[in-house]
Amino acid sequence: MSGKKRKETEAVIAAEEGLRVDVQYHLSMRMVALGISNEELAKRLGVQVRSVRRMLDSSMNMRLKTIARVYQALGDEVRFGSKGAPPWQSKKDRREKKGG
Repeated sequence: MSGKKRKETEAVIAAEEGLRVDVQYHLSMRMVALGISNEELAKRLGVQVRSVRRMLDSSMNMRLKTIARVYQALGDEVRFGSKGAPPWQSKKDRREKKGG
């Protein structure tokens, strides 16, 4: 593999890993902010607690469908943005920003 191709591959892997870690971190922080335990989230999702722990584990690669389900269970809505834009806001955060 050429040096340029290797750097491109490394950049893609770094971007993928960065997004995965960001999502897991954000979900964990939302759970803390909302006072929701792993057990409560598991109940809301209809899954076992070990499934929630696995979702939040740093090695887990969640599908978009799963991410959407988790945010729905938290009463949030996920929004993705580009660099410089806030990637996630809850419905409440958006209402407060609008002044309503």
